[in-house]
Amino acid sequence: METRTAGIIARKFETLGYEVRTGIGETGVVGILRNGDGPTVMYRADMDANAVEEATGLDYASTVRVTRPDGVEVPVAHMCGHDAHVTWMLGVAKVMAENKDIWSGTLIFVGQPAEEPITGAAAMVDDGLYTTHDVPIPDYLLALHTAPVATGLVAARSGTIMAGTEK
Repeated sequence: METRTAGIIARKFETLGYEVRTGIGETGVVGILRNGDGPTVMYRADMDANAVEEATGLDYASTVRVTRPDGVEVPVAHMCGHDAHVTWMLGVAKVMAENKDIWSGTLIFVGQPAEEPITGAAAMVDDGLYTTHDVPIPDYLLALHTAPVATGLVAARSGTIMAGTEK
């Protein structure tokens, strides 16, 4: 159901000069920036909203409600850091597009739908991410997630660090 968010991401990628693929696995969106020879690096950000009512009281708090496939209407908001994940992705995409003179290779940014129900990545691959939609296969894949830690702390390791699923 990430139609609005996917549209925002696609428009930003287009503005930055990326090749854009949309509608992958229903609402998945990909931005590709080719910059000569070098590694192909993919950066994945989940973009789905959670069925949670935002109770912050802030002016920009989500008031959106959706009807799930089972017919139940629920409030939704970008929780679990998904708003940050999309913001980071678009920020990195902007910096890389503005600094093509200091790197080479191919960058692929993926706005992945349906991370919470653990169906979005598989849906994108099943919909032909690498075949029908002609997205290059990455040499490296990066994904970030927020965690309740002190500001400025970064933790990293190879492999699965928080949660992982395999198809």
